[in-house]
Amino acid sequence: MQKNKLSELDKLPPATQTGANTFGCLINGKAYLPGGWDGNHSNYRVFVDASDSSLDIRTYNFETSLKSQITFGSSGLYSNISLPFIHIGRTTLGIANISNCYIPVNDSVYRKGELKITRYDLQNGVVSGEFNCTIYKQGCTDTVRITNGRFDIGQ
Repeated sequence: MQKNKLSELDKLPPATQTGANTFGCLINGKAYLPGGWDGNHSNYRVFVDASDSSLDIRTYNFETSLKSQITFGSSGLYSNISLPFIHIGRTTLGIANISNCYIPVNDSVYRKGELKITRYDLQNGVVSGEFNCTIYKQGCTDTVRITNGRFDIGQ
């Protein structure tokens, strides 16, 4: 009997708005989830600053020999806002060790995509959203396409 194999999309957590502390996306069609531990750092760190309505998310996957990372953030957030990822600006996304690329959040390489905040409820400690982004940098082995991104943070 053959077991049903999960699709890459099915490996991602559901897109929720309950404070479930989840994160996931597809990178060039493959599931990316925070995972493992390097002995020092959590694989999913979130910083929310109510004073300027900012969000900083840092995720790591330590489960391979090459630690991969997605980092993004923005400010001036509220529920049901959509913000573009741009080259350098208020809303940006960076990657490390994905398709042999390292692109810090403050690098002026090509980025096109969107961060959508679906719930920004600091009173109940929940920040949720969805994101997608295409990143290109000369010298990287491939354009990085991040799709079906979702996060749900509870504090």
